[in-house]
Amino acid sequence: MSLQPQPNASPPQRPDAVPRRRWAETCAAFSRQHRGWLVQLWAVPTAVADAGAEAVAAAGQALAVGVPLHDVTLDASAAMTAIVLHTAAPPGSGQPVQQLRIAAPAALRLEHAADGTVTGLRIDDTTGHSTLLHFRTTGPPEMLDGLADTER
Repeated sequence: MSLQPQPNASPPQRPDAVPRRRWAETCAAFSRQHRGWLVQLWAVPTAVADAGAEAVAAAGQALAVGVPLHDVTLDASAAMTAIVLHTAAPPGSGQPVQQLRIAAPAALRLEHAADGTVTGLRIDDTTGHSTLLHFRTTGPPEMLDGLADTER
């Protein structure tokens, strides 16, 4: 298992910012389309989030590698808004799901390849850090051949 961020088949493009009023619906749609897809999660300084795979690996911290995505949700019920990522927990942890809560998000961005295929999410927080969610492989959701093993 590599801790190097996976390069996408197409060169990445600048992430598309999602207006705050659309965060909840974007998280829900992203979750529906990509549930069960294998992801990598990285924590990086926002300044290097767009600098490419080598910069992310050098400056960032791998939080999860090759785990199935459960969902992405917006939690606006608390005093501080958060975006919450749920993935399968690492084997042997005794937990079915692990949660990563990004408090005080400042921006939510959809990352795309040059051909328009969604390659992941980027969440920037107010402290100058970004959380990157990248798919192990990318492709249009309609090209999948059914449910992931974790969804059966």
